Amino acid sequence: MVTGDRIKELRIKNNMSQEELGQKVGLHKAAIYKYETARVVNIKRTTLIKLADVLGTTPMYLMGISDEKKPAPKSESGLNAEIKNYLDLLTEDELRILHAQIKGIISNREQ
Repeated sequence: MVTGDRIKELRIKNNMSQEELGQKVGLHKAAIYKYETARVVNIKRTTLIKLADVLGTTPMYLMGISDEKKPAPKSESGLNAEIKNYLDLLTEDELRILHAQIKGIISNREQ
C-alpha cells in the first residue's frame, strides 16, 4: 500500500471529504486528490506530520515504513511524571489544599 492509498483509507475511515481533510491541514482539495492518486509522491515532511495528526496515525504509517496505524501513547517523563506520582500519595484533603494553591497561582499570574 502506498502513501496515497493510506491517506485515502484513513480519510474515508474518519468520514472526511478531500476538501475537509485539506481544510484541516491547510491544503486545497486538489492537493489531497494528488496525494491520494500518487500524482505527487514527494510530500513535504511538515505536511505528512499534519496529515498524520488529523488522520490519527503516524507519518511512518503514511509513508509505508510501519504498519502500525496508531501512534504510541505519549509517556510522561521528567517533572510531569514526578508530580503525578506525588498526587497519588496525597489524601483527599491534601488534594483540595493543593487545588486551591494551584488556582491561586494561576489567578495571580493573570493579574
